[in-house]
Amino acid sequence: MGGYEGQNKRALIWAALYFLAWILQRLWCHLGLPDHCDLAMRPLDVLTDLVVLFTFSLAQAYWCEILLDDRFEELKKAPWIFGVILITPIIISALGRIGGLERWDKDNEGKDFEFSALRSTIFVFGLIAAVLLVAWHFARAWLTLPGMQLLSGGVKVEPPKEDLHGIYSSSRIVIIAWCILFTSFIISEDDGFDYRGALLAWMLSLIAVFPHPVSYIWLGVNTGIFLQGIGANRLRFLGCKEW
Repeated sequence: MGGYEGQNKRALIWAALYFLAWILQRLWCHLGLPDHCDLAMRPLDVLTDLVVLFTFSLAQAYWCEILLDDRFEELKKAPWIFGVILITPIIISALGRIGGLERWDKDNEGKDFEFSALRSTIFVFGLIAAVLLVAWHFARAWLTLPGMQLLSGGVKVEPPKEDLHGIYSSSRIVIIAWCILFTSFIISEDDGFDYRGALLAWMLSLIAVFPHPVSYIWLGVNTGIFLQGIGANRLRFLGCKEW
């Protein structure tokens, strides 16, 4: 279904998926997964979280082209991606009960965040995997999106109507640069990832626009990490814990 009506329906479906994962994460928190949740309980805080969820769901649907009919139909042909989005928060929450991974912001005594051996190992392997997968997405864009064949030496029948490769690469390079700066400040200030890691994961999900299992998994996992972080931690603007 095309047009505004179709886009609105797809946007609402994607937003509903966000709300479902958020509700489930709150349930996991009540069951002790993880055991250090900081849930939004006041009505104003809950409503703030819901507005943020709706806004982020729409923004992701736009950037990842989920509002487009062809793209949405592709996702429907890989329904397991919705399972990845809903299961990832459970896995992340369960990992939070492992010794050395309980908290990624402050420990129980209020000390600053520190990289333990286990945290350092996970961070290094996660960073390597993230770099490789980001590189894969840019390589995929180089091979498949119109515009790049002008530089790659591919056979060009006619000039592309739109430089989709240039649009993708320039916009995603800005996103990746932001992610690098954001991560650098987190580490340099010893401020911990916690809900900031959720924001970082959401930004990284915006490169996933390709009809390929690797891109689907990247979208699903990062979206799940974001929803776990928002569901388990009330949103705190500007780094303030009380507002």
